[in-house]
Amino acid sequence: MILTIKNKLRITIVMSILVFSAIMILTSVRYERMIFEYEHLTENISIAEDISYLSDLITDEVIDVYSQYTQDNEAATMLGLKDLQMSLDLLGTQIKNNSSLYLMRRIKHTVEEFEINSVVVVSSMKNNNITEASIHRDKVTTYNVVINTLIQDLIDSELTHMQLLRKELNTERNSARWTIVIIFTVFMIFQIILLSRINSGIYNNVGKLMDMFKRIESGELDFEAPIVKEKDEFRLLVKRADEMKSSLHNLQTEKELSKAALVTSIGALAEMRDSETGEHINNIQDFLHLLCMEVRKNTKYTNILTKEYIRSIVQVAPLHDIGKVGIPDNILRKPSRLTHDEFEIMKEHVNKGQSVIHEAKRIYKGNDESYFNLAELVISDHHEKWNGEGYPKGTRGESISLAGRLVALVDVYDALTSDRIYKQAFSHEKAVSIIYEGRGQHFDPDIVDAFIAIEHTFATVKD
Repeated sequence: MILTIKNKLRITIVMSILVFSAIMILTSVRYERMIFEYEHLTENISIAEDISYLSDLITDEVIDVYSQYTQDNEAATMLGLKDLQMSLDLLGTQIKNNSSLYLMRRIKHTVEEFEINSVVVVSSMKNNNITEASIHRDKVTTYNVVINTLIQDLIDSELTHMQLLRKELNTERNSARWTIVIIFTVFMIFQIILLSRINSGIYNNVGKLMDMFKRIESGELDFEAPIVKEKDEFRLLVKRADEMKSSLHNLQTEKELSKAALVTSIGALAEMRDSETGEHINNIQDFLHLLCMEVRKNTKYTNILTKEYIRSIVQVAPLHDIGKVGIPDNILRKPSRLTHDEFEIMKEHVNKGQSVIHEAKRIYKGNDESYFNLAELVISDHHEKWNGEGYPKGTRGESISLAGRLVALVDVYDALTSDRIYKQAFSHEKAVSIIYEGRGQHFDPDIVDAFIAIEHTFATVKD
């Protein structure tokens, strides 16, 4: 399953919002519950004060009944007792803490006695029983004092509980504030870390992709695709880039094989007019690769003889005598030594070969002409000599291109060890001796030294 970067960000944000919201809701619910309890205590105190007021009012009514009984006094007393009971019942349902419950039971018992005696006073006065009414009137007054005392104790108890709750509310409020700050900070850090990881992953993966494209753009196609751990768009992009690289690599390989085959075929066409066999082309390429690998051990040439340079020079080597296609057969295949004039005509194969390469460059019109330039150097310089006695320009020493110096030696070695119309093949040992004698005269001394170090491998290839 591919989890896109957009979805990762969405999940991160949604999770953070949900968790933060849950913490806020839980904190708010707890705080609201305590606020509700605080308001409940306030209401209890208000009801308790109402009970105290009603008991005083009823006591006044009872005294008034005792002083002068009227039906209005009786009705007011009965109504007051009813209101007192309702308030008492309401308060009883709301009392929750233990100390208030104990006081509430005492208040209920006292109120019951208060009500009974109040009713007896009204009844006695109604029946003109002044003595009994006087006794119970005094009891009503006494119970009223007790009720007010108990109510005050209850209010004090509720106030004490309220004070404790207020402290808890303040503590909870501060705790909630710090909890929110801490939770918010933690989740901000969590988001920053998570987003940083996502950003780091994006940055690293973009870097990997950019590196891939730079290497592909530079022509480097023989490398492993980077590993992308995240299962997102970058894994798909790297996969697509790797597929593109493989496709380009296959195309490049096919192009190089086609180019090498074409160059070799063209070179072989020229050699077929000059030699008895087509092996010269293959030998030149094999000898040249061996010699280049040995010469590059010399630190003087290590940076020049790169893998790409060696591959290119081996490819273009078959073109070194391509100009011979323009030399007449009576000169090219003459079985005896050439005259001065005939040799001058033979020398023209260099210019003719260069003309072929110039025309190829003109038709090519590409950005990279290094391949043609190298071929031109091989053609123009492989007959030059270290001492300046070669042709066509008589160039001397290191002024001769490295490509020309390398091809000159392997061309001479293969010519010496091969049969020609005008001579028999020399032995490997004789050819090595001739080349060594030409050290510093015909050939570059460094290249001769490298050849001598591996001359036995030349004999193996020739066989």
